[in-house]
Amino acid sequence: MSYFLFYNPYTFAQHEENLRRNFPSHQIKFKVSFTKEELQIRIGKALREIRQLSGLSIESLAFMADMEYNQLSRIERGKVSTSVFCVEKGCKALKVSTSDFFLMVESGVVTSVFTKEEASLKSKVLQSETHVLKKENKNNLASSD
Repeated sequence: MSYFLFYNPYTFAQHEENLRRNFPSHQIKFKVSFTKEELQIRIGKALREIRQLSGLSIESLAFMADMEYNQLSRIERGKVSTSVFCVEKGCKALKVSTSDFFLMVESGVVTSVFTKEEASLKSKVLQSETHVLKKENKNNLASSD
């Protein structure tokens, strides 16, 4: 088996077809690799960009994802590693599949995923859901007293 290591997903995409054509009898395995710090930064950047495109504040996303505001802030700034579970909670709240999210992390491209119309619609849906959740939370607190 032949291994080729790429540090940049764009380089990987440019060379994959040529390598497969030039080495047809070889089983080729490609790997795109980032350091831990690069991955933390990429995850945080993608999360922040999707949140901003969706028109949500960090407080709203933290509430919807059932995460602490400080934790989400540190993740967005790339200051801490996060679990896949936390990423999934953020993705669910943002209505983005985790597979799409990690494709965005890997490619470093977030803005081309949404058209302006999609971002606007997503923002309205998320804001109305945040309002409903906050209202339900207040009602639950009032009924427990």
